[in-house]
Amino acid sequence: MALFYRCFIKNFVTIVAPITKLTKKTKTFPWTKECQKAWELIKHKYIETLILISPKWQAEFHVHTYASLLAMGAMLSHNVIGKSDQLVMYAYRLLNKVEHNYNTTK
Repeated sequence: MALFYRCFIKNFVTIVAPITKLTKKTKTFPWTKECQKAWELIKHKYIETLILISPKWQAEFHVHTYASLLAMGAMLSHNVIGKSDQLVMYAYRLLNKVEHNYNTTK
C-alpha cells in the first residue's frame, strides 16, 4: 500500500531502499537496523505529509489508477500550482478469488 502513495512522499524510493532489498530472492530475511530506520522514517513521513486536500472545483482533476495481482485502487487529485498532484480522494481494495483471474491491463 505504501507504493500507492509514493508520489506524495519526497525521496520515497531512497528511504525504502533497505526494505526493498529484502524482496530479492534469498534464503534469509535479515531485518537490519537500516531496515528498521527506514520503516520508522516512512511511517513518520505518512503522518507528516499532507495526504488529502479539499477539492478545488475550478481546477482540473486527475485520476490515477493502480492494479496488481492482489489489489486495485484509484486516486483523484489536483495539480496545485508549483507542486505535484495533491490527493483529494482515494479508494483501494483487495481483489477476491474470482477477480484474481482478471487481466490487470484491461
